Amino acid sequence: MLQTFDDLDQTMLQHKIFGHYLLKIELEPFEEYNPDWRYVKVIDWAEIAQRAQDEEQSYDLTAICQMPYKLLKLNYETDKVEDLERSVAALTGIPQDNLSIVLRHEQVYKSDVRLELLNMDWAKLLLLKGLHTKLGQGHVLFVEANNIKTTKFEELEWHKAIMAE
Repeated sequence: MLQTFDDLDQTMLQHKIFGHYLLKIELEPFEEYNPDWRYVKVIDWAEIAQRAQDEEQSYDLTAICQMPYKLLKLNYETDKVEDLERSVAALTGIPQDNLSIVLRHEQVYKSDVRLELLNMDWAKLLLLKGLHTKLGQGHVLFVEANNIKTTKFEELEWHKAIMAE
């Protein structure tokens, strides 16, 4: 809702002391800031494949910012990889025991791309802040429904698509 600030501002406006109008904009309160939060984009392979089929086009994997995604908030200091995995499963609807989370790392000076599987069994108890990877490459998680215990990493859809670019 837009309105003038108060009576003083009304008076100043009536006497043309200001050449413009002062407006008050009432907004919903913002969420309190926490420096430990990280926001990551979650891009689901099934959603990309379905949209590409519906729209009869393929997505350019080099233009990640144009892909549809869901936003996930993490606490970098207290969340573990298993918490991340649980949150991604809830967000995407993929069962947690059938979820693969892939990170993409780009080395600018080599123009090289490296992929990493994030939710391996040995890493699930590690805090996100303790990971070597730091989730720093664009804050994007590539996820798909695929059992990582029975599927080779090279057979994941994201791996095949990204490495084929």
